[in-house]
Formats: sequence, C-alpha cells, structure tokens
Amino acid sequence: MARRYSSPRDSKAKEGGSWGKVNPEDVFRKELVEALALLKPGEVSPLVVLEDYGYILRKDDQQDSRVLTFEEAAQYVEGRLKIERSETLYKEWVTRLRNEAYISILDLPE
Repeated sequence: MARRYSSPRDSKAKEGGSWGKVNPEDVFRKELVEALALLKPGEVSPLVVLEDYGYILRKDDQQDSRVLTFEEAAQYVEGRLKIERSETLYKEWVTRLRNEAYISILDLPE
C-alpha cells in the first residue's frame, strides 16, 4: 500500500513504508508512538489521521531495551549529535536573518 498510495515525496514509500529498526520515540510523532505501543508484532493499526495525513502502522518486530556496546551506540550518538548541531546552526541562521532584516511599511497614496 505504501508503494502505491504514499506521497511521491515520501522517502520511505519505495521500501514499502518500512523504517527498519528504529526507536519510535526518536523518529515519530507522539501520536504515532502511542498507536505503535498498542500493537503487538505483526499487527496493523486502524487509520490514524493527523493534520490531513493518514497513517496505517504495522509493527514488524519489537526489541526489548538492552545496553548497547560502544560500537553499536556510536552511529546513533553521531547521528543524534549531527541533528542537534544542524538544528542549532539553523536557529542561529534564522536569528541572524531576523536581526539583519529591515522592514518598512509605507502607506499607499489615496
């Protein structure tokens, strides 16, 4: 269904909507995390509608929490640090643009 009906902009459509093995709290909105928590592996959710988008979720597998080795955790830590750094740079850029902006509102002649 994801391959056929997903938005062409959806990067996961070609993989059938699969996100692979992820921690839902790190990737999805709170409402989708809650819907996934109600599912057992192999189950499919009813339609979840959020802001004019519909989601049908399927939990393929569930892995219980465990302590990761440094090698396993390194890629996740690096990815998270890159995301945080890019968010910081973006916020600084927007603030700089706002501080440098000049807006003049003129009344139109009657």
